[in-house]
Amino acid sequence: MDCKSGFSWSLFAKMPVVGIMRMISCDLLLSVADIYCRNGFTTLEITVDSPGFDKALARCRASFQNKLNIGAGTVCCLKDLDRALEAGAQFVVTPNVNKPVIKQCKVLGIPIMVGAFSPTEVYRAWKHGASLVKLFPAGALVPSYLNDLKSGPMSQVDFLPTGGITFENATAYLAYGAKGIGVGSLLFDSELIEKRDWDALSIHFAQFSNLIREALNHHG
Repeated sequence: MDCKSGFSWSLFAKMPVVGIMRMISCDLLLSVADIYCRNGFTTLEITVDSPGFDKALARCRASFQNKLNIGAGTVCCLKDLDRALEAGAQFVVTPNVNKPVIKQCKVLGIPIMVGAFSPTEVYRAWKHGASLVKLFPAGALVPSYLNDLKSGPMSQVDFLPTGGITFENATAYLAYGAKGIGVGSLLFDSELIEKRDWDALSIHFAQFSNLIREALNHHG
């Protein structure tokens, strides 16, 4: 079901990856986002600490209507949330459990992916109303940690492992029941972007999107 914000869960389900754009200049961001979209990705997060964040997010919303879910990441407080929503964010991602931010997103019908690490944080994030719990930093954990959580008292929680995702643990997390994954530096290769090597970046994106499709077909 789509949300008031325009976020499409059906679009997300086609390719359950939240690509995290951090500190990519506004003049390059649209080109990168276009290649990202053309390689089958459907959900893009732009962090609020990125240069020209407000302009970049607004331009992405205008350029990729009905093609990409565009959201704001590293939202740590209500001030960040206001800024994100003014720019047109369709979803919000936090690095921590911030009850006021979660509550405001629930009131406004904005999907929110809430950062948590320990079982206590996971429980609090879900209880307060997280749409997805961003298991973060996932690279510091073994994927079976997710299995331990989901096979116990938190079986109802939907997880989005993020931070330190690799080609190997991405498929493992999906195998253990992750709703999706959040991927930053692995996807958005800074060297390729700085060189504007769009052909190589497209190949790089395609490798990862194909990996996710194969994992979904295998486990779904």
